[in-house]
Amino acid sequence: MSTDPSFDQDSGVKSFPEGTQKSVTINGAYHGVVGTYSCTPTDDTVCAVSKVTDGFALSLRVLANNVFTPGPTGWSFRPNNPNSKVTSAGGDALASFGWWVHQPSEDEEWSAGVFTQDRGAPTTPDGLTAGLTASEAKYEGNAVGKYTLYSTTGGINDAGHFVADANLTATWGTADTLKGTINNFKGSDNKARNWEVTLKSSNLSDTGVVNSSAGGTTWKIGDNSAPDSGNWNAQLWNSGASTEQDNVPGIATGDFHTLYNDDGRMIEAFGTDQQ
Repeated sequence: MSTDPSFDQDSGVKSFPEGTQKSVTINGAYHGVVGTYSCTPTDDTVCAVSKVTDGFALSLRVLANNVFTPGPTGWSFRPNNPNSKVTSAGGDALASFGWWVHQPSEDEEWSAGVFTQDRGAPTTPDGLTAGLTASEAKYEGNAVGKYTLYSTTGGINDAGHFVADANLTATWGTADTLKGTINNFKGSDNKARNWEVTLKSSNLSDTGVVNSSAGGTTWKIGDNSAPDSGNWNAQLWNSGASTEQDNVPGIATGDFHTLYNDDGRMIEAFGTDQQ
């Protein structure tokens, strides 16, 4: 079996050697699942790959007429971990979110941040309450971020990244509002953290935007809550008519930062779906 460990072109189509009748393998990922793509040519075809905006397009090139047949024909994908699972989102819109760290140079300090990004074809609501048939909507999803806890008085010393659950509630009425809770934290050591962050109720604009004022979050560790601090932001998205319930936007994304007294700082991004 011949192996091509990476696809080494920035554009155009790469056809693998003709007449070998040997399988071609390429390391890659499918919707975030890491694995290997394999293709076995026939007497009449050649395996081919082309670079596209969001990744790679697989195809077979017919030798007789030099026509490319796109799609999975001839290609297969095998995950490295057979227990890996792919999540498929309904509708025509997706939301991505995450965190990043950056050190401009060796003698400068690291900085960290979070991001949210829409993909596909989501749209912001135009006149949020127009046509709503529900007085409330629940959103559930996940959150990721970075944190640091440092105490000069013998308290908790901890730092790293985490994953958590995100739960939001939108209420439609005299004032449209959004609030939320982030809980079930788990650190990069795969151990649970007894934390909870409250995203305090804030007004929603007609286009589904929340920009909370200072003091919009509360970080609780165990039974002890720090004073209100930080702020949070969110955006409701229409994810396509076929996936909407009660004409309520189907996706909510956002980010926040919060403090735990003088000892802790947390930044986080989240993505949720209407339930």
